[in-house]
Amino acid sequence: MDILTHVLRVLLFGQALDDPVRIFRSTAAKIRPLANQLGAIGPFQQALAGVDIALWDACARRSGQPLCDYIRTAPAPRSIAVYATNLPIERPGSIEEMAGKGHTRFKFRIPANPAPMLAALTEARAIAGHRPLMADATQAFSLEGLQPLARPLAELGLDWLEEPFLADDLVSYRTWRDEPSRPPVALGENCYGADAFRRLLADIAPDVLAHRLVLTFDAVADGVDPRAVIAQVLEYVAPPQIAPNSHDLAEVAS
Repeated sequence: MDILTHVLRVLLFGQALDDPVRIFRSTAAKIRPLANQLGAIGPFQQALAGVDIALWDACARRSGQPLCDYIRTAPAPRSIAVYATNLPIERPGSIEEMAGKGHTRFKFRIPANPAPMLAALTEARAIAGHRPLMADATQAFSLEGLQPLARPLAELGLDWLEEPFLADDLVSYRTWRDEPSRPPVALGENCYGADAFRRLLADIAPDVLAHRLVLTFDAVADGVDPRAVIAQVLEYVAPPQIAPNSHDLAEVAS
């Protein structure tokens, strides 16, 4: 809130609401030195993203169009494939609850507590049957704590295990990659920009590139496709071998 009030508001006050792309780019350039100096790139980007959303929403309202159509400058799709995410592992039965809402793929958040976690994931697999099942460890495990679970987790047929270790723990991910039997590992949502994706692919080569690309509305308006961004990254770095159950560059949202 302080960034919005004391930095962005000052920069935006008095500007003409004529071009959200221009306003975003000029504002991003102005706040970059301060964000770097304070070591707060994330908070500054989050605050700017909120401003960006508000600018585009205001322009769309003024034009009398739905926001998605205004950004696309043409009628936009009204739906996109998604998967049920952040399901509580304490409730494996939530699979059927989510299936009742139309979901066909399911991701559980798991704690670094081996015995109950394995038991609950085993129950979830039994309920899911052959439907895709994923797990997100949210950086909770140590390498030593997860290695004994590699084979049991692999036997559950998970599409991926997301961020089991700290996102910047290169040693643990490289060691885990060499485990003879393990579930595919997914990484990428903590990357900022194309260079970070290149480093991720070069240093770790995860089985699944799980991106959380923050495409600003100006990027979307310019016709930037997240799949095209990832494809450009892969031109610079040889892609890892894609796990059999993964979805490569499929556009599936959580």
